[in-house]
Amino acid sequence: RMIPYWAIGVIICITGSILSNLGWTIQKYSHMQNQAMSQSQQQIYYKQKLWILGFVIYFVGNLGDFVALAFAAQSLVAPLGSVVLVVNAIMSPCFLNEKITNRDLHAILLILVGDVLIVLYSNHEDTSYSLSELMVFLVRPVFIVFLVLTLMICIFLSYEKDVLDSKLDPNNASFYDDYDKKDGVREKWIKDEVMHPYTYAALAGIVGGISVLLAKCVAELAKVTIETGNWDQFKSPISWVITLLLITSCFAQVHYINQGLERYDSFYIVPMFHVHWNVWSILGGIIFFDEFHSFAAINYGLFSLGFSCILVGIYLLSQREMQNATHKQEKREQVEPETETEALLGKSKVSAEPQ
Repeated sequence: RMIPYWAIGVIICITGSILSNLGWTIQKYSHMQNQAMSQSQQQIYYKQKLWILGFVIYFVGNLGDFVALAFAAQSLVAPLGSVVLVVNAIMSPCFLNEKITNRDLHAILLILVGDVLIVLYSNHEDTSYSLSELMVFLVRPVFIVFLVLTLMICIFLSYEKDVLDSKLDPNNASFYDDYDKKDGVREKWIKDEVMHPYTYAALAGIVGGISVLLAKCVAELAKVTIETGNWDQFKSPISWVITLLLITSCFAQVHYINQGLERYDSFYIVPMFHVHWNVWSILGGIIFFDEFHSFAAINYGLFSLGFSCILVGIYLLSQREMQNATHKQEKREQVEPETETEALLGKSKVSAEPQ
């Protein structure tokens, strides 16, 4: 072959990543337009025509990722989603009027460097797995532990999200309305405002990472079916259970990320989603398909360095939302009295002034 399969997978994946981010940007723009309308005119996101267009483009981009998985290892395809960060950095200031800071640029650069190292030193082997081989991978103890831990993390994040959805709902009375700096409630308010967007991005990213693993399994079954010319791989109910789980996880990913985009800055949601998607996709490929088995010492070292760069990028990106939350609280302090007593005293002072 003139072009190796893994290189074809790289080209398809990069194209899919660009389309995916374009779809995200359109969806975010639809959310902004919807929020600019009166309360009576606003619609839930999946009823907005512009959002549907963005979803179609996003879906086509994800199909590209699915096809790429048939040509290359999961730990190779997943980091190429870093193209999303570059495209997002270009599109968000142009179309969404969102500002990018030097810290954001440094974080994106670190994540890109990490992704490039992972791509260069990951598995480049051509693979082909039948359903029976996938079943052997599925019952390996190390994968079962990974799956259980992932499920526990998702349950915790989902619980936190639901609690904060209610606590930070502007339509509900909140105990933060009469917070007291002395007992640390202000700091808790800031942390909750940081945790809230994180739960959306992390849930979408982790579920998305698991969907990549499921997509890789379905792609392998489809590849074997094409190579053999028969449908034996899809005669087992297990194949269709995997396919159903793939569809369900894709819709869950879309739901969580759109809830996050409705409420928070896409410069935080998209990169944080991508990092979790990236990490869980890589871990899923390494653990399930044992993609480290052919690694030399240099592969382990530079792959680990790339992963460390991604973690530092996560930290830098998380600081953006912390600053936003602090800024919101400072504005709140300037506008609202700290306690009900101060509010009453303020009113008394006004009434006591000579007319």
